[in-house]
Amino acid sequence: MLLGTVSERTRRITRIGSVAAYVVAVSGSLGVLALGLPTSVAHPWGIANDAIRVLMTAAIPPLMLTYYELGGRFPLRLAQLGQTMGWLSGLTWCVIQLLLVVGVLTVDYDHGATGALAVQTWALLYIGLWIVGGNVVAGSWLSWIRWIGLLAGIGTVVLGYGLLTEGIGSAWTFAGSIGYLTVLPVWALLMGRHLRRLLHAS
Repeated sequence: MLLGTVSERTRRITRIGSVAAYVVAVSGSLGVLALGLPTSVAHPWGIANDAIRVLMTAAIPPLMLTYYELGGRFPLRLAQLGQTMGWLSGLTWCVIQLLLVVGVLTVDYDHGATGALAVQTWALLYIGLWIVGGNVVAGSWLSWIRWIGLLAGIGTVVLGYGLLTEGIGSAWTFAGSIGYLTVLPVWALLMGRHLRRLLHAS
């Protein structure tokens, strides 16, 4: 798909989506590096990592918008609903995470999520489901990268399931973390490059 045949609005959103994808990739990678900081910095993954994850998650909705703008095999109304829920989920996750980082909220990670953590985890689950669905139904503008996105989304969903049902010590949480912490940044990096290529090819 060459973007020269579409509106300037689509090109602008694609450009924003490319930048957002790079933000997800870089912040996700920095978050992994932050895991090496002393555990006393925060619980359970460290304040630095938690704060970086806010930036990463905040950049996902603009990337969602790019998928919506470029189109796919999905009814328009459902796609619009998915967009709305995606932005709300991203906002919800970020607000709760910021409250956790500054100490306004405290939660129990050692057991199945309740209260604010449960709300945040449901938001994470939806984000993961959107990543899965968005990549599966995306149109021909998206290449084989969709399958990396599928793995990233599944990892995010599994992470959310583990936190929701058993807490941070769950085998589900550990398995999902692999996809969330490593595959998701790789997918985002590939998406950033792919969207830039679409722009440059037009």
